[in-house]
Amino acid sequence: MKDLVSIIMLARNKERFVEPSIRSIMAQTYQNWELLFVDDASEDDTVTLLMKLSEEDRKRGRMSETKGLLEDGTAIDRIQVTKTIDSRGEACNRNLALRNAKGRWIAFLDAGDIWEPTKLEKQIQFMESNNYAFSYTTYRCIDMNMRDLGVVVAGPEQINYHEMLKCCWMGYQTVMYDSTKIGLLQVSCMATVNDYALWLQAAQKADCHLLSECLASQMVGKSLWHRLLTSDKWTWRYRTYRIVDGRNPITATYMTLRNMVYAIGKYRRKGAEGPTPNPSLKGGEIG
Repeated sequence: MKDLVSIIMLARNKERFVEPSIRSIMAQTYQNWELLFVDDASEDDTVTLLMKLSEEDRKRGRMSETKGLLEDGTAIDRIQVTKTIDSRGEACNRNLALRNAKGRWIAFLDAGDIWEPTKLEKQIQFMESNNYAFSYTTYRCIDMNMRDLGVVVAGPEQINYHEMLKCCWMGYQTVMYDSTKIGLLQVSCMATVNDYALWLQAAQKADCHLLSECLASQMVGKSLWHRLLTSDKWTWRYRTYRIVDGRNPITATYMTLRNMVYAIGKYRRKGAEGPTPNPSLKGGEIG
């Protein structure tokens, strides 16, 4: 039996974007997964939509073999929704989902981001064949209408802890790790760039390896350069180096500036053409 994949997804007021993301999970060629969705006190119909998709997946599971299975063969509902009463932030919600995860493999996806149908299958095969505990893939950038922006993002073939300190190389939606080797990861609920803090923890236990294939798409809400240069994430990068890594103020400032340079450099154009529609990224019914 194939090992279970636990997929972590968090959202707040993402009704507009969440369905294509979840359908890209439902369309995976690797079908033994569970989705742990934590809704951060949304005020729109995000949860209503999630329950509809969960029921749809449950019906599909009764008619086929598409259902989550634990190691002992127990069947589980694949889409599990938790709604918080008050907004607690990404870090606390991700910690909760990770504590509830039952799978060997841990993967991540944001509302609005998309996986290619073979993402899980290829990444697990890559990790198993090379005995890797921690990996990521190349990804493309898309706009809010899911049009390909012609930008592909990659990083080093192998990232150790010291290399990870230079830059958050990985796209959140591309990361996967083996929980039997990495263990349970938890970060401070005060951490804003909490995914980076999570990867730093994981990199202390295993190097991260690149599967050099574009298997995911990340939605970029604003101009890419605006997102890179004006985000307050740099303030939180500094705090991560100060608090998580224990660096002094001068070293933390240097590391933050270095991180910014590497972050800008990891984006590259696929070509001179402008954005073009990518039909594979559209939501809709799956077979």
